[in-house]
Amino acid sequence: MMKERLFRDHPNIDSLSEVLFHVFVSIETTGESVEFEQKLSYRQPMYKVIDYIWKIDKHRKAIEVSILHVFACHCCIK
Repeated sequence: MMKERLFRDHPNIDSLSEVLFHVFVSIETTGESVEFEQKLSYRQPMYKVIDYIWKIDKHRKAIEVSILHVFACHCCIK
């Protein structure tokens, strides 16, 4: 299936999870003028992509590594 190949074989696929979550989090840090509902509507399509890539080992591992990195950085800040 073409969608499967896209999420597995695209030349830039290794950076997908990092970039996706960067955008996801960046939406939250936009100015106060952006209402909660608008931020949610921006993120809504991303939930489907996150759910889909979570089922692919390569992406799930990349997400887990990113989470560990965030926790490590957060612990260093304290």
